Amino acid sequence: MMAEAKLDEEFACKLPRDHLAECGVSRFQCTVNVADPPDLVVTWDNDIQWGVEVTRTYQQVTSFDGKQQVSSEQIGADLRNFAERLRENTKNTRKRSYTIFLEGPSRFSSWKKSASKKEWEEETEKAIWQHIVSDKRSPLKVPGVWLRPSELGQRWTIAISSGSGAAETSWATTRMVRRTLGDKTEDLSRWSGSFAERWLLLLNFYPQAEDPSQVEEILRRLVFAHPDVLAGFDGIFYSNGYPCDSLDRISLRSSGG
Repeated sequence: MMAEAKLDEEFACKLPRDHLAECGVSRFQCTVNVADPPDLVVTWDNDIQWGVEVTRTYQQVTSFDGKQQVSSEQIGADLRNFAERLRENTKNTRKRSYTIFLEGPSRFSSWKKSASKKEWEEETEKAIWQHIVSDKRSPLKVPGVWLRPSELGQRWTIAISSGSGAAETSWATTRMVRRTLGDKTEDLSRWSGSFAERWLLLLNFYPQAEDPSQVEEILRRLVFAHPDVLAGFDGIFYSNGYPCDSLDRISLRSSGG
């Protein structure tokens, strides 16, 4: 995970560098900060510095137990781990190749309201096992799972849908952005160094939230309604879908920037 995070920082460092260059700014340097936070430091030719924190943004969805909001990344990781365990547990039984598509947690919640995630996994694994043992050629459809057999072989293809699916994009994006900004605002007290401006660079991992004008509108609304959420940040650098080499700059100060 650390190596993955560093790759994000190296990639992210190129974004404001290219963006500022495209705006005609040349006398600056953008470097990865070894003493983070913040993750990046933009140094101008007069030695004034901006601090830039980098974070990924994911759609916020309801957890499997329905008690909290978690990132779609976490849900996706849980589903993939389950699918990988099924691959391992059935490898000596499968005669065919299969594609398994997992949805959650919206589909899971419609299964049994009082059931736990463990119970769902146990019953689902049992149904999949029976389907594979019987060598049925028809697809298996159970809550949250679609298993499709194909030709003879050992391929096990995994497809995951970890988002809420039906969530209205503006509402889901607002919840995602507010959660991310709230967490990063709390981390500002840990920043080391003196910075003239503090910026947050959002690497967007929510495919439906690709419209920067919509994100800017949401940010403005949050600044007005919940100033504490963005207290301390001068602006947002927003990537229009990750991995993407484009960047939008959104100033959070009334004077622009």
